[in-house]
Amino acid sequence: MKGKDLLGTRFKKWLMNTPGVVDTSRLAKVTDRAATRAASMLSSQTEATAPLESAQSSLEKLRRAGGASSAPAWTDQELEDYLAAAALVMHQTVGLNPFPTQFLAAANMLQGTVVEMTTGEGKTLVGALVAGAHALRGQRCHVLTVNDYLAQRDTTWMSPFFQALGVSAAAITSDMAQQDRRGAYRADIVYVAVNELGFDVLRDRTCTEPE
Repeated sequence: MKGKDLLGTRFKKWLMNTPGVVDTSRLAKVTDRAATRAASMLSSQTEATAPLESAQSSLEKLRRAGGASSAPAWTDQELEDYLAAAALVMHQTVGLNPFPTQFLAAANMLQGTVVEMTTGEGKTLVGALVAGAHALRGQRCHVLTVNDYLAQRDTTWMSPFFQALGVSAAAITSDMAQQDRRGAYRADIVYVAVNELGFDVLRDRTCTEPE
C-alpha cells in the first residue's frame, strides 16, 4: 500500500510539472463561491441600481487594499470579492453574466497562470475581468488583440464596465494620429493589436527628440 501511495505521489508531481497542466481545484472553489454570491445578491435586490451600488462599495475596498507600488498578490478572499462584485457590474453595465469557466479563467490569470480558451468560450469577457482587476489595483494593463477591429470593438463593448470600475480604457488603431496615440496609451487599460504595439516600440526606439 505504501508503495502504491509513493508511486501515486510521484506520478502526481510529474503530471503537475508537465507544461500546460495546472491544478485548478482550489481556485474552482473560490470562483464557485463568487458565482453563488453574485447570483444571490442579484436575485435578492428589487431595485435595479442596488446591486451595482453594493458591488461598487466592495470594489472600492479592493482598490484601497491594492496599489501599483506594492503590486500585492490577490488572496483567495480578494479574488472571491472581486469576481462577485465584477459579475454584478458586468451584468448591470454590459448585460453579460460570466459563466463558471470564465470565472475560473479570470481567477487563474490573476494568479499568474497562462490560460488557453477556445473560440466561443468568452475571451473578451475574461480579458475585461482581468484587465479591470489590474487597473483597479493601480496597475496599467495592455490587452493585445489580433487586429484594429477587435481592439476598437472590445474597447467600445467593455467601456461601460470599465467606467463603473472607475478606470479608463482606450484603443490604439493603425490610423491614429501620433498625438491621439500618445493620449490613448495614458489610459489605465489599452486595447491594441499586437503588431501595432510592436511597431510603436520600434517607433519609440527610432525617435531622436524626447517630445
